[in-house]
Amino acid sequence: MNAEQKGRPSYLYHLNQSSIFRFIQSSGKISRNQLARKTGLSIPTISRSLQNLENLGLVVSSGNRESGKKGGRPPQLFHFPATQNYAIGIDLEKETTSCILADMSGKIRESITMKTPDGATVEDVSHMIIRCIEEMQDKIPSQGRLRGIGLSVPGLVNRQEGILTYSHTFGWKNIPLASLIRKKTHIPVFLDNEANLLSLGELCFGLGNRYKNFICVDIRYGIGCGIVYENRLLDIPGELGQICLDDLTQVKKGMPRLTLEDRASDHAVLQKVETMRQQGATSSLLSSYARPVTLDKFREALVKNDQAALKIFNQALSDLGIALAFLVNIFHPEAFIFHGPITENNPLFYSRLREVIDNCSLSPFAATLDLKPSCFQSIGGSVGAVAFVLHELLDLNPSFFTKS
Repeated sequence: MNAEQKGRPSYLYHLNQSSIFRFIQSSGKISRNQLARKTGLSIPTISRSLQNLENLGLVVSSGNRESGKKGGRPPQLFHFPATQNYAIGIDLEKETTSCILADMSGKIRESITMKTPDGATVEDVSHMIIRCIEEMQDKIPSQGRLRGIGLSVPGLVNRQEGILTYSHTFGWKNIPLASLIRKKTHIPVFLDNEANLLSLGELCFGLGNRYKNFICVDIRYGIGCGIVYENRLLDIPGELGQICLDDLTQVKKGMPRLTLEDRASDHAVLQKVETMRQQGATSSLLSSYARPVTLDKFREALVKNDQAALKIFNQALSDLGIALAFLVNIFHPEAFIFHGPITENNPLFYSRLREVIDNCSLSPFAATLDLKPSCFQSIGGSVGAVAFVLHELLDLNPSFFTKS
């Protein structure tokens, strides 16, 4: 937004109203005078904003506080009715798609998981998402209101336009996914990158209450990261998996480049298992399981100290740890928070990764660094998508209040 727009009365009114709304949402119950002290705005300005927010159903009066010893008229209190406002969060991934219904306090009311169609087209995915939405809409209490749909996707996103500009996972380019869903449901739809939304979910409802500066790392078919600095999500693509690990001379010769995703993602790990099989290597992992080996079977082999599994796993974590050490030295986060099947209930993942990061980053930074699993794991992207709806609602995004 340019300087001329920021100087317009309508913009200033929106900014003031959004500020008032955020204080109400974070305070629980609050009076006009308390809002005036916190925001520095006049009582008439606050009263006008409160009236509008009440008309929108975003603020309700919670009655009067009991009179104190001094007597007088008790102040009217206002609060955000989180449990009457709902959002649907959807996390689209290569193999599965998870969907949750949650109220605006982050409490999950319903959840479902669907298999993402093999070789999914945009039309296939759109139909599946709409089925998820329709199923969740039926679960909303009669007094509840669906405020929006958050959609977490792998790849680069134009958030303002709701366009998935590029997804390596699906091989898609410039897909207006948000508008496709909005046209079918007539509900506001908000789209963002999965790693960013994982971070936003932790910030709003998870480990964000412990850390001001942290990085969420999503390890699934690809690898992405979202960075929270001073309690704010940085607006960056977060395509950690596209870091090139090849010798630059090989890249210049036109050879296919190998990225972190090619070496350390779930997909890469399982591909390496098949490569070792083809090369004639032997171990219980390579000989005992039907092809292709699943990630669950790979994890079982790790627990049994299978040498082939350990070799693949250690190399993947070595590459991942080196990449994360760069982030430690640049951002000095308080914690890395990990999401993905390979990170769940896996002490070996954290001990090996700690060793690599400690060896490759500045010791004062590494000494204060925590490595934590996500609070939400398999539904982390969906929780983040709900948090995104809340984030847009708190900013009073006009899409919530205009007809489709």
